Amino acid sequence: MTFEVEGGADKEMTRIVLRNKSSVVHQRFRIIYTDSKGYKGYKTTGTYQDFGMKIGEEFILQSKLPMGRVAECVGASNVVLKRFVKNRRSQLWRFDGKTKQILNGKWRNYAMTISGSNLRVTVGTSRWINYFRW
Repeated sequence: MTFEVEGGADKEMTRIVLRNKSSVVHQRFRIIYTDSKGYKGYKTTGTYQDFGMKIGEEFILQSKLPMGRVAECVGASNVVLKRFVKNRRSQLWRFDGKTKQILNGKWRNYAMTISGSNLRVTVGTSRWINYFRW
């Protein structure tokens, strides 16, 4: 199972869902770490051994579809594709090394979780850890 842009649609507000892994471009995302001003920064494979992520550093999840839209938390619940906007906190994510959760930049106590086949953010424990493999 892996994250996927629903229907492969490269347009605003398309949901990010969980599907069986295949080799299609709309299942590919890149992690781009940002500097303190929210600019696109350097790419990395990370430093956390088990998950390949930098602990506590903010990043964006960018789709590898042609428009390069990013994952954004909308309304403190749904995760959708949106155009990158500098300093938009709801587009920033960070990995918490203690709880092993991916937390949102705007709603800091909300973590990525799987609800059915939808990627969402909620307060509480996270189930993404079984699906987000390198």
